[in-house]
This record gives sequence, C-alpha cells and structure tokens, in this order.
Amino acid sequence: MNITEHKHYRRWHNVRQRCENPNHAFYKDYGGRGITVAEELKSSRDFCEYLDSLPGWAPGMTLDRIDNDRGYEVGNLRWVCNSVQQGNKRSYGKGYYWNKRDEKFQVQWNVKGERRNHGYYKTEAEAREVARQTCPGKYRY
Repeated sequence: MNITEHKHYRRWHNVRQRCENPNHAFYKDYGGRGITVAEELKSSRDFCEYLDSLPGWAPGMTLDRIDNDRGYEVGNLRWVCNSVQQGNKRSYGKGYYWNKRDEKFQVQWNVKGERRNHGYYKTEAEAREVARQTCPGKYRY
C-alpha cells in the first residue's frame, strides 16, 4: 500500500502543516506557540506506524495530545472520543470556540439547558460575527 493511502496519512499531513507552515491558518495555535513534531515522527511512515501502535483507535476517534503544551511526540499522544476533545477546546470568546476534531471554529450557545449550534466557520472573524448576530438576550456583545 502507498503511504498516502494509509488511514492516518492525512492526520500526519495536517499535523505537519499546523506545526511547520507559517502560512497555515492555524500555525499560530500550534507551531507559533511552540508545538512541534518530534524527529522520530516526522516521516509519514513512522508517524502512521506509531499511531497504529496506540491502543483505542476506532473510526470516529480523534488524536489528542495528552499535555497540550507539549508537541506531537512519543508518549504524548492518545486516541480519544469527541467528548474528551470537547474538554480540550480553547475558548475564543462568548459563543464560539475552536473545534479541534472538525478543525473549524464552532458557534454555539447554551440557552436554558438546550445547546444551539449555529455552524462551523473557517475563520475566527466569521465565527465572532455569527456569535454576535445570534447572541441570546442574557449575553451582551
């Protein structure tokens, strides 16, 4: 099998882009704040083989850094479900946050115990504007 067809190849590519490409939209949140890819995981083959060796992978699971201040390195990666990932999100302001699993900004309000999702956006500016427009009465933008 060609490595580009491996189930984890796209993850490797996205990780390398976020950590090493200053032109990537989310470089500031990864490489820009010191998140790196360890030398032993820089090749696509080594990265994919390492992810294959981690227990717990199943369709729908996401790759998580155990310590979010450390990089993509052996011993700091694990497979988790979406609910665990949701606990890792960094808030960007009222009503929107970076959705790590979907790699987009998500606008969402909780009103009287009901979650209201207002979509996913590529840029923080788009998400901020939608959050401002959909802001429930008790919050003020």
